[in-house]
Amino acid sequence: MKKLFNVPVFQALALAVSSSGTSGKHVAMKGWLGDSRCGSKRGPEHAACAKNCARMGEKVTLIDDANGKIYKVRNQAAVRSLAGEHVLIEGAILSDGSLHVEKVAATR
Repeated sequence: MKKLFNVPVFQALALAVSSSGTSGKHVAMKGWLGDSRCGSKRGPEHAACAKNCARMGEKVTLIDDANGKIYKVRNQAAVRSLAGEHVLIEGAILSDGSLHVEKVAATR
């Protein structure tokens, strides 16, 4: 009888699938979507700049209202169109400290 799975190959595949998920600490945060070029600049006076930087390829970041911490956003497509806006985000803080966004909405 022929083996269907080689155990080490199956284990490696299972590890790759499990590590590619978005497990992490679930969070809900309010903050400004800024950009990696301008760092902690935020607010209505910086919205046009953040939108322009995002269009030019800079990474969108979340600047948390609660503590001013800047989070790198793992899934850029989820937030790029809202760069410069004040938002409510639900997502997960991953093991590397980045944020995986599950839901995002402008607060205005």
